[in-house]
Amino acid sequence: MKVQMERALSAPLTQVYDLYSSEAFFHRRYAQSGVTDYCIEHCGPLAAAQVIRIELQPVLDLQYLPKAAARWLGRHQRMRYEMRWQRLSANAYTGSFSYQSQDFPVEVSGEIHLTEDQVGCRFVADVGVRCDLPLFGALAARAIGERTVHELGADLDALVNYLTESGSDAGPES
Repeated sequence: MKVQMERALSAPLTQVYDLYSSEAFFHRRYAQSGVTDYCIEHCGPLAAAQVIRIELQPVLDLQYLPKAAARWLGRHQRMRYEMRWQRLSANAYTGSFSYQSQDFPVEVSGEIHLTEDQVGCRFVADVGVRCDLPLFGALAARAIGERTVHELGADLDALVNYLTESGSDAGPES
């Protein structure tokens, strides 16, 4: 399953990138969403990229899955998140990310593109979900894809709130 999310922000590109690639942002983001079981394993330069690697155990919303699949998956899953940011040019960054479950056969991966525009920057995320569960794989992939888009939106909301509280006008343009 593939999904895309796009959003315009009125904050400058470098400010959005600096925050979205910082350890402080993830601590704040998880505190706002009630995620307490996480460990930031790495946040900093690695090779030619800015890398963020986090182990977490989120509570999953399984209401869209058949009861048998929901029982099999369980509400808590151990996940590894990794983001590798690279600067493409003076006015663009790209980040390749993945979420991998350590408990069941699912992988979420994609790219985030941050580009400068006339009034701030544009955020575009292309997300792919692969789930190799017998019988319930397509349903699980759809539910996980929807959850991923929701979480990316919550990330952006947290980012906008953080920038607004710090005095920046970072609200969404559209």
